[in-house]
Amino acid sequence: MAFVQTSGTKFTLDGQVWVPMGGTTYDISWPRTNANADSYINAAVAMDLNIIRIVNFFGDDLGLNEAQWAHADYILNKANSVGLKVLLDLSDYCAVTTNMTSISCPFPVNRQNWYDFVDWLFARTNTVNGRLYKNDDTIAIIAIVGEVGDHGGTVLRDFYSDVSARIKATGAQQIVHAGGQIPEISLSSDWTTTWGIQQDMLSIPTIDCISTHPYYTHQNMRDLFPLLQGYSQEKNKPWFIEEFGYNQTDQAARRDSTREVYMRLAYNLGFKYGSAGAIFWNIDSGYYNFDTNSGGGFGVNPNTPLVFNTVKRFAKYKTYLPRRPVD
Repeated sequence: MAFVQTSGTKFTLDGQVWVPMGGTTYDISWPRTNANADSYINAAVAMDLNIIRIVNFFGDDLGLNEAQWAHADYILNKANSVGLKVLLDLSDYCAVTTNMTSISCPFPVNRQNWYDFVDWLFARTNTVNGRLYKNDDTIAIIAIVGEVGDHGGTVLRDFYSDVSARIKATGAQQIVHAGGQIPEISLSSDWTTTWGIQQDMLSIPTIDCISTHPYYTHQNMRDLFPLLQGYSQEKNKPWFIEEFGYNQTDQAARRDSTREVYMRLAYNLGFKYGSAGAIFWNIDSGYYNFDTNSGGGFGVNPNTPLVFNTVKRFAKYKTYLPRRPVD
């Protein structure tokens, strides 16, 4: 596989337009076994996806221990063996540096901690295949930390500018972005919204694209996605949906038929307004059991057949370059 790159408002692979159509693999390292990782990766292949997002994979200890990263080595090698790209989300590191148990990260954060971490990570040699992380084209996109909220002034912009520059300075060849945010944070002040928190992310030279987690009504998406499209076109860099989904625990989205409509609308609205790709939440086996009135969650799997098949249909989006043949 080659490195994913950007060309204007699109992603490319081997010189062709490439649309990341994927799923998040929350819990891929819980438990931290190869069999567990295989189950998520095999599920992604069964849905014809071309990318998986790994996040919240540091484990219970939230430490930078060898067992944790040896498992990440295995995941990357396994994904490569079946032609999948990976979005490597580093959001957990905020929890490491602040002794927190969630990805919610207070700002400003200790820059040197982040510098030391990314210097170490991208110089790491994969213990399974011997590839340096900075040279591993299995990793398509790097997310620094998402869903951070407003922290006033240019605190976020300064953080993402500094850390993305440090990642690039390691020689990492992958696409780098802040991680999924609410749209208002990414925009410049030219694109006014009801929130005055614009950070103009795409003007940062070492930020290659932006993404959003649109847990909104569809009307909110209709209002906000055109702003992302216009901003993306103005800066000539891509925007994409890094995470979206509907919780079967909520009665309004409980039935597979209802959730399928919601998922389809979210996909279509994204593409209508120039999204360069879409990654849903979440690849897992959860579903609502109407016989026992139990279960739920965001899972997409054969037990949610309408949603499962819709994901497969969108994975064949006409400008989508299929999973690459294994080298």
